[in-house]
Amino acid sequence: MQIAKFMDAARVPMPADHDDRPISGGVGSVLARGYPAQLAQMNVDHLLMTAGPAELASLAERWGIPAHIVVRRSKALIGQAAHQIAKRREG
Repeated sequence: MQIAKFMDAARVPMPADHDDRPISGGVGSVLARGYPAQLAQMNVDHLLMTAGPAELASLAERWGIPAHIVVRRSKALIGQAAHQIAKRREG
């Protein structure tokens, strides 16, 4: 029996995915494995909080992460910091 070319592993190389963690927790769990998780693990939050729009685009290009994800994390970090400061002033 002949195997179709697209099914032959020797002819069509495919990168091995060694991440064998179970996917549970829904969409959030699946998305946590992508660029947002990679960005969170890089420990660059201090850069994201102080960078301007042009710098964020430059960082995104250097890291190979889509710019909208880098901008979204930057906004989230700034918002969280502002919330913590406001909460501290109240209490």
